[in-house]
Amino acid sequence: MWLRFKSISASLRTADNWEKKGQSTWVSKCLSSALMGYLSIAVTEHDQVESGRKWMMEQRVSNVLERYLVNAQHVIAQVEAGDLPSSTLGGNYHPIVFCHMSWCLDEFEMGESFAAISERLDVSAMSTAFWQEYAKAIGALIRGQQYHPTELLLRGQEHYWIMYVRLIEAVCNAQLLDVVANELALSFTKRNNDKNIRDDSYQIEGSPDKPARWDFRSYSLLNYIQRGNGRASA
Repeated sequence: MWLRFKSISASLRTADNWEKKGQSTWVSKCLSSALMGYLSIAVTEHDQVESGRKWMMEQRVSNVLERYLVNAQHVIAQVEAGDLPSSTLGGNYHPIVFCHMSWCLDEFEMGESFAAISERLDVSAMSTAFWQEYAKAIGALIRGQQYHPTELLLRGQEHYWIMYVRLIEAVCNAQLLDVVANELALSFTKRNNDKNIRDDSYQIEGSPDKPARWDFRSYSLLNYIQRGNGRASA
């Protein structure tokens, strides 16, 4: 954990240096690296949701998320003004992760802002069909719309990630959550033991090499769904 925390600190210092030079795109890259590091420590080094949440709150991760969001909005403004190419924005995997992180930390409006970025056409266009659908699902959840997913040919880890889309589908269509929640819990356990996973490079999703001790995606969705109605179940 010490080495990862050292890497986080280095990323934040580098972000400060790029910010002084007015290089917003590099600031985003550095802050993104730091945020992924925070989340990795939270889910792999803390046994329970609450201990992981508490640690992220102690590290003021919400402040880093807000800083990333403000900088991302600045980059978007530069793209829209024609000062930067749209490719600068990248795909939507990271905004979706940061949406989940925000909701884990009860930052519901901030999460909605990240979700809005993930649905932008210029961001979505640089993403796979699966992540386009995932962003669409989260958008429907936020807007309180009915949602019916597009049939997709799933590959690799998408077989696990699709369970979160199904959870959202159940919520949006006023279906009982018990069955899909149980299936999701089983899927998360199976994923952590799936020796075929070779690309969990951020160490946030769970794999045999670096198991995730709690499911940040599931918790964040349930926390958002239940906001104002009591804490989501850990």
